[in-house]
This record gives sequence, C-alpha cells and structure tokens, in this order.
Amino acid sequence: MNKILLVVMLLLSIITLTMLNSCRDNEDPCQDPRNPECENYNPCLDAKQVSARFHIYEYSQFHSLDPNWVNYDTDTSVMSGIVFNALETNAQSYTWYIGNETQPRSGPSVTIDFSNNRTPKRIRLIVHKEPNLRCFPNDDGIDTVDRMLYFVNYLDTANIPVLGTFKGVSNRNPNQEMTIKIGFHKWASGSSYHRFISGLNGCKAYNSSGILGFRLFTPWEVNMRSFLPNGELTPPCTLFNVICRSPENTDSIYVQYKPDGRDSALYLFKGVKI
Repeated sequence: MNKILLVVMLLLSIITLTMLNSCRDNEDPCQDPRNPECENYNPCLDAKQVSARFHIYEYSQFHSLDPNWVNYDTDTSVMSGIVFNALETNAQSYTWYIGNETQPRSGPSVTIDFSNNRTPKRIRLIVHKEPNLRCFPNDDGIDTVDRMLYFVNYLDTANIPVLGTFKGVSNRNPNQEMTIKIGFHKWASGSSYHRFISGLNGCKAYNSSGILGFRLFTPWEVNMRSFLPNGELTPPCTLFNVICRSPENTDSIYVQYKPDGRDSALYLFKGVKI
C-alpha cells in the first residue's frame, strides 16, 4: 500500500512540476520586435521613408528564355532599349523626366528605345506616396532622385566588364585551369563583326586570318554585365545553354554551359579578367 501511495505521490509531483513549467513558459514575454503581440514590438523596424530611388536595366528580349538570366542596375548601357524601374511600390504617382523630353512619363516602370538618341542624359523620378508619419514625422511623402545614363558601343570591349579574357576553372574539371575569351571577331572578307566565346569544351577562336573554330550563335545579346549567345553549335564544338555574367563591382565572370548536348549536365566556369 505504501508503495502504491509513493508511486501516486511521485506521479502527482511530476504532473505539478510540468504544469508549473508550462505556466512559467507561458508567462515568458516574447521577444520578436516584428510581432505585434510581443512587448518589444517595433512598428518602425522595417519602415522606410518615401523614396524615388530607381534601377536602370538594359532591355533584354531574350532574358525570358532562361530562368537564370539576371538584370543588373547600370548607369552605362550597351543596349539602346532601357527599362527604368522605381523601387517604391504602391505610390500615388510616379513622374519621369527623361533627358530633354518635354512631356513627362508616368508609372512605376518605363521602357524606352534610345536607338536614335544615345547621347548622355539625365533621368529624374519624382514619387508621391502617403508617408508613414508614425515612424517618420518629417516625411512629406515626396522624393526626387536624379541619375545620369550613358551609352557605349558594343565593340568598346575595354569598358564592357563581361567582354575580355578570363582565367579560371570549371566545376567540370576543377583541377584544370582554363582561359576563355569573350568578344568579337571580324571577318577577313568584310567589315562586319561577329561575337564569339572560346576556350570551353576544347573550342578555340582564331584571328581573322584563320578559321573561327567556334560557330557563331544567333540570336545573341551583349549587355554591360551579361553575354547571351542563344542557339546551337555544330561539331567539333557543341555548347548549349551558354550564359555569361559579370557580377556587379567585380572583374569576375560566371559562365554556365552544357558541353555536349541538351541532356548533359549544366556546368559553371568561374574566372577573373586578365
């Protein structure tokens, strides 16, 4: 009988301790400043003042062909098609003043073709939005940002980060250093220039007096930090799904590619401009 009583008392003690701990846990204040139910909730932690900041992207008609395409903010463009994207969302109004245009444009995003006017120009955005006066009592809800836009010729390889000679390795052969070239080749028989990439999968591009061992891609795009040859090659060079990217503020290059067919693995070359 005493043993049974002892077991019952022990069980009661365990239950009581469990309940006390549970109550103590429930009494602990939550410490999430983003949770309105917590005592340290800070409604201004992620709040921002009204801003007219915007990004400038080179328009890419092929970017939708590959999910890995990346748009980079730039103040200098190879392409004539430009997209201006406001970073502020759900504003009451967006007013764009583009260069010497007499009529302003509107909307959170504006796309313009500057093919006939590639001179430097000032881009101004004015944004009106209901301010968050609780967090920013001095915000009048109006902001203005000016940026300059410049253009370079696609043959100006010295000023286009994605073009040039790069040394690095591919995860296909991580112990083998490779040198690749991305640029343009001028046919000996004419004055036209053609883009090329050499050094991957044993492919080599020669000078204009020789043979271009790497068949040219078409269609294609050259942006400041992106090079997209879209198409197929014939033997002896067979590369697919090639996208070259030069990350912002670096001399690096990332090249994704399939070396020998559409069903082969996707590899990545990483290099630095030399």
